Amino acid sequence: MTTDTGLVKQTTGWVYLLFAKYMRGRTLGVQCCGTYGGRTNPTWLQSTKSVGWLDVSAAVEDGWVNLAVVNLCAERGWETEIKGVPEGREVQVYLVTGEGLGDVNTEEETSMEVKESTWVAEERFTFLKHSFTMLRWRL
Repeated sequence: MTTDTGLVKQTTGWVYLLFAKYMRGRTLGVQCCGTYGGRTNPTWLQSTKSVGWLDVSAAVEDGWVNLAVVNLCAERGWETEIKGVPEGREVQVYLVTGEGLGDVNTEEETSMEVKESTWVAEERFTFLKHSFTMLRWRL
C-alpha cells in the first residue's frame, strides 16, 4: 500500500508473496485435522461447509514439497502430525503472524512480516495461533 511518504507492506502481501513464489507445480492431496464445531464469523459459514481447524494446501515442483497452513484460531496453536517428511529432514519454515488479531503494518511500524527458520522433522509440528505457515522440504 502506498502513502504520501512511502510504502507499507500489508500483512496479506506476505502470504501472497509466499504463494506466488512457491505454490506451483502439481497440487498434492492433503488430509487435514478435525473440524471446528463452534460459532463461525460470519455465522453462515458453518452451514455451507465443514470448517477445519487448519486450512491446508500443498504443491510439489522441482523436487520440493510446499505445504501452506492457515490457523485461524485466536486462542491456541495446533500440534499436528505431518506425514511424508522423512524423520530428521531439515524443513524450511516461513511464518507470518502477530501478537493479536488486530495487528497491521503501518508507516510507523512493521508488526508483521515473514519470519524464516528451520525445523528438523520430528513427529509433530505446532502451527501457532492466528498464523500462516509455509513448510518446504526436498523430496
